[in-house]
Amino acid sequence: MASRAPPRSRPLLCTLLCICLGVAGAHPDGAGSCGSPWIGHGRSLSQSPDGGYTCEALDAEGRWLARPSPGQEIFVRVRGFLEPLEGFQIVANGNGTFHDLPQGTKFNTEHCDEPGRVTHTDRNNKKEVMVPFKVSEQATFVNFTCYVVKDFEHWYELYSGHLATEANDSVSDVPKYCSQGSPLDGYDCVQQLSQYFALHWRIGGKAVGPQALSDTRQPLSNGEIAFAMRGLTPGWVGMAFARAEGRMAPADGVVGWLSEGLPNVKPYIIQHKNLHLGDEDPTIALHNISATEENGYTTIEFTRIMQAGRVRICPTKTMFVNFAIGREDGLTNHHHRGRGWVRITFDLEGPSHEYYHDLHGLLMVIAWIGVLPLAMVTARHKWALVSLGPTGWFHLHHLIVLIAMALMLASLLVATLNFDVPYTVPGQLHKYAGIVVSVLLMVQVTLGITRPAPHHRFRWVFELCHHWLGRTLVTSGVVMAYLGANALNALLDEDVTGWVVAITCLVILHLGVNVVAEVRKHQQERKGQWSEIRLTTLVSANMAYTPVE
Repeated sequence: MASRAPPRSRPLLCTLLCICLGVAGAHPDGAGSCGSPWIGHGRSLSQSPDGGYTCEALDAEGRWLARPSPGQEIFVRVRGFLEPLEGFQIVANGNGTFHDLPQGTKFNTEHCDEPGRVTHTDRNNKKEVMVPFKVSEQATFVNFTCYVVKDFEHWYELYSGHLATEANDSVSDVPKYCSQGSPLDGYDCVQQLSQYFALHWRIGGKAVGPQALSDTRQPLSNGEIAFAMRGLTPGWVGMAFARAEGRMAPADGVVGWLSEGLPNVKPYIIQHKNLHLGDEDPTIALHNISATEENGYTTIEFTRIMQAGRVRICPTKTMFVNFAIGREDGLTNHHHRGRGWVRITFDLEGPSHEYYHDLHGLLMVIAWIGVLPLAMVTARHKWALVSLGPTGWFHLHHLIVLIAMALMLASLLVATLNFDVPYTVPGQLHKYAGIVVSVLLMVQVTLGITRPAPHHRFRWVFELCHHWLGRTLVTSGVVMAYLGANALNALLDEDVTGWVVAITCLVILHLGVNVVAEVRKHQQERKGQWSEIRLTTLVSANMAYTPVE
């Protein structure tokens, strides 16, 4: 006969059963913690800065938002681009309200009294969640903290970054190229990357003396940028510039700490998930190094060349910045808090280098590969232009060269007026080789204008030099185009596949035109319509084709 529990023990069994069911549920109706970032789950064990998740603010068109306007409606997106997420909590740090929540989300009012928190209503896997947010009319900044729950044991704390609104433009003490002015002496800008980590910087190096009174950045030709990493930790503080969004490696990093009153700050090549003492990067030189600890914060300061290392800094380009802090000194594992990645544009005022480089490259490709080879075709295959008259081919040849030269000069003007970037080896090679080739083109045009008289004894020397210099220039133009693509990749870490494909297609097109023209010329000669194709000098000193009767 089965034994039965005493009546007084039944309430205890029911209570234990309810507790077990509650734990097994893993917060199916929303994240259950309010004041603590732990979300009632275990610690994060991520091996990448953010576990493969992002927390970002977007505009109405879904574009990443750098500077929202007061009163603007924006969207906060939590996305898993490596793995889906099971749950989340988005916290708006003031200056606006969430509204019109999408299906599967709700305000977290069951566990929190404070407003501005949105969480999930079920634990089904989600690829991404977008929640509308209205920026208040008086807002000077907005930012969001996103707690992402991968599963019951793993969660991640992400930060959208400090987004200063356009209302900050009227603040006189904020430099024009910053979204928020830095309170640290010698620095212009600051961005709060998380509640545990702030990054301060100044283009041109740390300001000293009269420079500290200036509200503008130093010229980019200076080539330096000063950083101050400030982390809420007594241990190490580090940051890295990554090649890819949300990836720890490959990246160029700097890690520093204060040990026995002395700063230990070094650059590192980040190729894996962990750093070792042998990973120092000799290509990045740091100077003006310092480290301080005060009120629980560690501040690491250094200045570096922007174009050093594998991932070069372009101030007007959006950079992918990883950041982390450690509990102890030395290359120990990072803290479960205060790490992540953000997008940062260090110079919001400066012109876009990508635009000017693309314009320069486009004009040069059109001039050297699109137009100039046609001048060689018209000179060699003048027989196909008989309908233009005896000198028509020459005038067309002359016009094509002048168009190519005008495009080249316009491209050089764009580079001269707008390129203000420091030294890179591919860039210098492209620059000086391009100058040489451009000068040779001017020499070629000058030779054409000052050619000897038709029956001059040195006419053959001119023709020999003019013909072969023209062929050399066309070939050099192709080489320069590929060198330019390589220089663009080295300078801005930009994908140049499109440039390489376009250049290659133009080269193949011109080769095809020349092959077809040579075949047709050979066919006409075999038919006997032309027994000879030769150059005839006219009285005007123009060259023209004269068919043999």
